[in-house]
Order: sequence, then C-alpha cells, then structure tokens
Amino acid sequence: MMNYIQQLQYMRRSVYMLAIMISVVYLSGCDGGDEPGAQEIFMDKLAGSWTLRSGRVTVNDVDVTGAFKELAITFNKDMSYNVTNPAASLWPQSGSFTLQPSDADALFNIVRDDNVVVAVKELTATTVTLAMQYAPPGGRVKSVGGQYVFKMNR
Repeated sequence: MMNYIQQLQYMRRSVYMLAIMISVVYLSGCDGGDEPGAQEIFMDKLAGSWTLRSGRVTVNDVDVTGAFKELAITFNKDMSYNVTNPAASLWPQSGSFTLQPSDADALFNIVRDDNVVVAVKELTATTVTLAMQYAPPGGRVKSVGGQYVFKMNR
C-alpha cells in the first residue's frame, strides 16, 4: 500500500515539475525579442519625406530658407536618402548613412557616406530639425560655411 501512495506522489511531483518546466520555457520565449530597439523606433519616425514648405533653414542663426526652395529629403529605412532640389555639396542628391548615438535622449546622429555628421536635434511625427557644420570647399564660391539648421515638416 505504501508503495502505491509513493508512486502517486512521485507522479504528482513529476507532473508539477513538467508544468513548471513548460511554463519556464514558454515564458523565456517571451523575452521581448520582437520589440523594436531604439534605432528601429528612431528610423520608423525618420523614414519618409521632409520638406521646407512651412519649414526654415538658418546658417549661423540667419534665415537662408530662400536659397533652398523646394528642398525635400526622403530618408529610407534601408539607411539611404534622396534629395529633391539638392544643394550640391551641402546635400547631395542621394547617398547612404549610418546612425550614431547622440547626446540627446532617443535621438541619433546621421553619418552620411561622405562622412558629414548631421545631428538630429528634434524628431516628432511631423517635424525634424537637422543641424550640421559645413565648410565650403575652396572658400565662399556659392555657399556660406557655418552651422546649418534645417527645420523640416512632413
């Protein structure tokens, strides 16, 4: 009789242990691996076309928006960009980029394939503010050097 009771207790413990092991395996599969990382969240916000329709461009805090008529930048999730009405050496017509962590929380710097670093100062669903230091090649021919800030909208 004692042997039968011991066997039932052993089977009960085995079922409990099996249930615990299945729960652990199931819950360990829910490690949040499907949740997007900070870079992916950033790219989801950045991807798309940005224009100067109601935006503004400044260089050294002087409004120069008129020199960038109908400028539009499209950032793609594959880490490439295309520019409509590009400003040759300042914003090439197209290229690729990588992201570099920024000092600002949840933002990144864009490092273009020509090694120009563009700081993303603000990024919302409808507004992006980009800042970059620019030195024109060979002096002031058609462009002005300094701190450029592009405030663009969707």
